[in-house]
Order: sequence, then structure tokens, then C-alpha cells
Amino acid sequence: MTWDRRSRERKVLSRKWLTSARQISIGLFVVALAMACKSPVVCTGVVHPGIVVIVVDSVSGAGLARGALVTAVDSGFIDTLSTFSDSVATSLRARPGTYRVNVSRTGYAGWGRDSVPVVRHGSCDVQTATLTARLIH
Repeated sequence: MTWDRRSRERKVLSRKWLTSARQISIGLFVVALAMACKSPVVCTGVVHPGIVVIVVDSVSGAGLARGALVTAVDSGFIDTLSTFSDSVATSLRARPGTYRVNVSRTGYAGWGRDSVPVVRHGSCDVQTATLTARLIH
């Protein structure tokens, strides 16, 4: 009976020691990994648009983004902006750079803006450039 009790105590102590050793090993691994990455980057799942263009009629102020073609061009990279409301078109793919933004819509004169900067904001994001395109009928 005494032998069985000692044997069980040894097994319990052995399990506790192994669990502690595993926890220490995992902790050391995490610390070593953090030290290897001098500045670990943690990005959120939030996507900020690179360019937002508010497209309106120059006289009435009515939103004209739906039905308009809005493009952003930077050194061969071309992004067609998506329309999410009557007056706003956004670029979710714009990367840092200097863009030429063009807006065209049937019945209106074309609109364009050169040298629109989209700059890096942190490690994972860009700072949004917001423009207002007032189209002339």
C-alpha cells in the first residue's frame, strides 16, 4: 500500500514538473522570438482607403459618384475607385505614392488633379488623401 501511494505521488510530481518545464520552454521560445524580431509589427484588420474622392455637381452640390469613372494612377499602377454612396468614391488598394486622379461622368466636363500624395502611416496603413471633385455640367 505504501509503495502504491509513493508511486502515485511520484507520478503526480512528475506530471507537475513536466507541465512546468513545458511552460518554461514555451515562455523562453516566445521571449527568443520577440528578441529576434527587433520591432514586431502587429497590423489590425481595418483597411483605410488611400484616396477618397467626393464627387458633386458644381452648382447643385448633388452627389455624382454613382455613374462616374474615378481612377487613380501612379507610375503604371492604376486603381479604379469603388463607389459606396451617391457622392463618395474610395480607393482601398492605393499604396504610398503620388497619384493623378481623374473623374469622368457623362454630361459633365472631366476633372483631374495631379500630385495627390498617399503617404505611409505606420507599418501597415496609409494616410487617406481626400479630394472634392466639383463637376461642371
